[in-house]
Amino acid sequence: AAGAAIALGQLPAKLNALLRAVMAAVRSEESKVLQLRAGVAAARMAALCYCVEGPHRAGAADKMVGNLSALVCADAWTTPVFADRKQSDTILMLDVVQHEQSDAQMATAAAAAIAKKGKSKVVVDEPKTDKSAQIAVRGAEGALSALAQLFGAQLLDKVPRVWTCVSDALASVYGATGSDHENGECDEPVLVAADALFASDAAQAQAVIDALRVLQALAPAVDPALHATLVSALRWVCASAASQFAAVRHVAARAMAAVASVADAQALLVVVRVVVPMLRDASHVHRRQGAAEAVYYAVQQLGARILPYVPFLMVPVLGRMSDSDEATRLVCTNCFAQLLALVPLEADIPDPVGFPADL
Repeated sequence: AAGAAIALGQLPAKLNALLRAVMAAVRSEESKVLQLRAGVAAARMAALCYCVEGPHRAGAADKMVGNLSALVCADAWTTPVFADRKQSDTILMLDVVQHEQSDAQMATAAAAAIAKKGKSKVVVDEPKTDKSAQIAVRGAEGALSALAQLFGAQLLDKVPRVWTCVSDALASVYGATGSDHENGECDEPVLVAADALFASDAAQAQAVIDALRVLQALAPAVDPALHATLVSALRWVCASAASQFAAVRHVAARAMAAVASVADAQALLVVVRVVVPMLRDASHVHRRQGAAEAVYYAVQQLGARILPYVPFLMVPVLGRMSDSDEATRLVCTNCFAQLLALVPLEADIPDPVGFPADL
């Protein structure tokens, strides 16, 4: 009903009831089809508030976009809760992979048991994943994707709240992006200060984690005209990948892979110039861990599209297979296996587009 009211193109004088109905469907509708429709309705409602109803309605749309960004971060397995995961001596990807494998094994065992004995006779172990959180994340990502498709190249101009959900927390910690940091590098004092801030202020660390997660959700959906803006955010992402804290590094690695999936040439140039050298940082094990996790997710995300960049990754990753840190060794060994499987295909691949001659 709320979707039908929005489709008429004229919003009521009071938006609270309509907004609550749409957001409830986005957050908790189990049917993918109905949830997708709710996401489209939310995007259309935002478009009406921003472009038709006038500036006085923009506040309601901003609130809705902020709520959608918060819902994207509802699942603790895709958006770690910093207060619960303050460890610095591990790579969080290893826990996530183990968790995903455990849930998959439980689902397979339950399906086999049901097929053999019948559903009424089987006691099924519940997976550790929070299903309601997964549904909320799926709905929020669908709504943000619908919003991005609706506004296209004008998304950040017409809906600035989308980008402030990413930029505000990251810029407050790492500083604004700019041409003086075009290579994606962040100054050492900034990195040290950021870790000190996270150690003393868990809320600030969580805000950075949430912002990186929203960036990860937005990257696949935005118009190609906005990819340059995504690439400019890689300075923040690289700085987060160098963090002392595993939770921050983990979400940064996934955000970097998401940006690389849509802007591979520009993003992989940053990876080669900034992230790969971190693999050789003998003084900071957490930076080697962050670099290993970032490269792993980039290789996993791009698949065969990583081929032109394999020569830049093989030797550094191979070198970390004998790292003094066990987690780094394990991740790089798995990453090297993925790269090695691509080597027979690499011979006829042209040089990477846009890479400077010195590389």
